[in-house]
Order: sequence, then structure tokens, then C-alpha cells
Amino acid sequence: MDAVLEVAGGTLPITFSGVADRSGGLVTPDLVADGISRKHGPVQLAGLTTSDPKDVLADGATLLGFDLRDVVSGLTGPPQILSDLTHTPPTTKMTWGDLTLQDKPPFKGGPQSTLELTVERSADSVTTTCDVTDFDLEMPPGAAALLTLHFEELKYSQVAGKAPDLAVNHVTAAFEGQLLLLQKLQEAVDLDKAGPDIRVTGTDIVASYQLPVPPVETGVFVMDGMVFRAAVLVPFDGRPVSVMLGFASREHPFTLSVLAFGGGGYVELEMDKSGLRRLEASLDFGAVVGVDFGVARGEVHAMGGVRYELADGEAKLSGFFRIGGTVEVLGLISVSVELVVTLAYDDTTNVLSGRATLVIDIDLTLYSDSVELDSGVWVLAGDPNAAHPAPPPLPPSRPVAGEPGGLRPPGGAFTEPPTQARAADAPNAEDADPASLAASWTAYRAAFAPTPTDALTDRRTP
Repeated sequence: MDAVLEVAGGTLPITFSGVADRSGGLVTPDLVADGISRKHGPVQLAGLTTSDPKDVLADGATLLGFDLRDVVSGLTGPPQILSDLTHTPPTTKMTWGDLTLQDKPPFKGGPQSTLELTVERSADSVTTTCDVTDFDLEMPPGAAALLTLHFEELKYSQVAGKAPDLAVNHVTAAFEGQLLLLQKLQEAVDLDKAGPDIRVTGTDIVASYQLPVPPVETGVFVMDGMVFRAAVLVPFDGRPVSVMLGFASREHPFTLSVLAFGGGGYVELEMDKSGLRRLEASLDFGAVVGVDFGVARGEVHAMGGVRYELADGEAKLSGFFRIGGTVEVLGLISVSVELVVTLAYDDTTNVLSGRATLVIDIDLTLYSDSVELDSGVWVLAGDPNAAHPAPPPLPPSRPVAGEPGGLRPPGGAFTEPPTQARAADAPNAEDADPASLAASWTAYRAAFAPTPTDALTDRRTP
């Protein structure tokens, strides 16, 4: 028979919010006890006669960052918190198990969805086990869902003096809505084939996967060099659990080819219970054609790219177009001309700005020079007086003919081009007139649209 006593002088708070690491950040079952039960230990008296979680759990109780009172479908009783004074040293154990979970988008409980939490503490040790089974994370929730992750089990365990462990068992990813175009990539990825890499810091624990994707072929479209990356981040400070996905990366983009054309790109996104937190995608595409007649050879190339970035509700859209060519005679004389146009759009000011750069390189073996004409930043659309974004850094230097995939500049689509090397004994040319070139370029621009008065530059190789 159970006996219940009322706590004298108020209530006894039992909180995990400030020490979420004790439950791995998966669940923080905050309680407010106003009684002592022989069977359950500290309890809330109103919760002894009800199965409503709102009568037992306090504000701030969470599961994976979601309100625990909304996720738990019903309670068979309050958590059991009992002390064993016969043990040396004495221990206190909290047990809360067999809790069934229900849907609270983006959290979706499955038929076998349960939650179990056990915390055992003594003067010299703390042991924690938290197990959540059979659930989905639909991000963002509702009809606009882009991704659904299914977890068969997410289990956190920690023993004092040892690194915590997060077991992520049998994870599957399903793309939906506007991400259905990634269906081919999804079919090529099986997360169960590789175990996660666990990284623990003082603020969170991350379980990440990194799997190579076999080449994807659809008609004349071929995609290669793809690496699928996925991570589940569980904070210790009560912040919601977030999921990160990526196909390739800015540092290591994938390659693609369509017939004689080639390019590359990457996709990265991060989501939590509030929806899409960050999305970054880039794609560059172009072609290069070269001819070689023995004594002379040349190439022409055209390449374009675009990058979209959405972070904290702020969208950034940028892109570039590069066109040029090179002629080389007997390996002694070469001339190259290249025009690069970069664009950037700011959705806060509704301004589209751009920048054009023309580069002319001349190499006569014992003499070399490089002249660059820079238009500066100018507004293509929107208010010229409004603050406008700086265009992105210049795209990679022009590709080399014959490289696999047609075009695959190393380092991604928006890296600074390398400085062109020059022979140590090559003198600088002093006969070019930068002032006249700048004046001509400014007059040409003024004939089409008003632009800010940016000085043109003549940058020679050192």
C-alpha cells in the first residue's frame, strides 16, 4: 500500500533543463514535486490520479527539443525516484519507462514508439541511460515537408568518468516535395551500411555519416564524385536536436557531365523542429574546346555558376559567368583574354549588383605582362543608393582542356583564382596607359546605365 506525504513549506523542483547532459539532451523531464510517495518518491500530488502529462510535467520538459507534454500520449504514473540507503555509498535511482509517444509535428511516433529513462546517482558515480525508439522527424512539418528521417532507435548512455555514447540504429532518409529531384541519390545511399562517427564536446554530441555515392546516370546526364554526409546533433543545453545533410561540399564538390559539357556543385542543408535553418546549393556548368596544330594551339572556354544560400531566414543569391580563350605559338608566345562577370542579389534591399573584370595576359618568354580592367561594383536593378551586397569572390581560374568531366576546377565554384606566375627576369611593361583605359571603360558603361564612380585598376604581376 502506498503512503503519500505532503512536502512542507512549498514544492521540490526536479529539473534536467540545466543539466541536459545527464540525459544526453534527448529528454529533460522537469517535474515539480509537492509530495513524497513511498512507492514513487518525490511526486506531484495531482499527477497520482491522472494520466494527463500536463498534470505531472512542468514547463521546460522536452524530448529532442519538443515539449514533452505534447509528445507523451499518456502516463501510467509519475517517474519513480527512490533512494537505497542500504547500499554503500547510498544511491538514488530515477526510473521512467514504457512511455508511449504520439505525433507532434515534426515529431512522429511509430507503432512501437517508446521512451525510457534511467538515472542512478551516488556520491561517486552517475549512470544515465535514455532510449527513444521507432520515431520519425519530418522537416519542415506538414505539407511542405522536404525530408523525413526514420530512427529505429536513438540511445544515449553515460557513465561518470567515461565519454558518453550515442547509438543511432537503422536510420533511413526519404526526400519529399521539392527535394524529390534527389530521389536518385537517395536510392544510392544506405545509411545502415556504415556506422556513425561519434564526436562529443562539452556542449553537444554529434553522430555523423559519410558515404560515397556510386555514379548516377540518367540518359546523357552523369554525376560522379558524390559523397553523402548526414549528421544528428544533440545539444546538452536544451536546444532542439538538429539534422544536417549534404551531397558533396563547397570544399569537395561533385562532378557532372552532359555530353561534351561538364561542371559540378554541392548541396548542404540543416533542419530542426522549426524547419529549414540553412540551405546552401551551388552548381557550375560550362565547356572548353581546344585545338592543337603542332606549332600553335589554342582553347576557348565558357563557364557559368550560381550559388544560393539561405541562413536564418536571409537569402543570398550569387553567380558568375566566365568566357575567354588562349593562343600559344611554339610554346614561346601566348596571349589570353578573359572576361568574368559576378552577380549578387540582396533580398533585404531588393538590389542586384554586379562586377565585371577583363584580364589580358601576354607572355613573350622574356617579357610578360597582365592588365586587368575592373568595373567596380555597380547596381543592375534596384535602388542605386541602397546598401548593396558585394559580389562573390571570383570563380576558379579557367579550366584546363582535357580534364575529366570537361570542367572541374579544384576547390569549388567560388574560390579566388591563383596569381599567375611570371619569370623572375621578366620586366614590367610601362607603355600601357591605365588612365586612358579607365576613362574609355567608364564612358562605355555610362552609355548604358548610371553606375557608382569606382576607379578602374591596372594590376600587374609582381
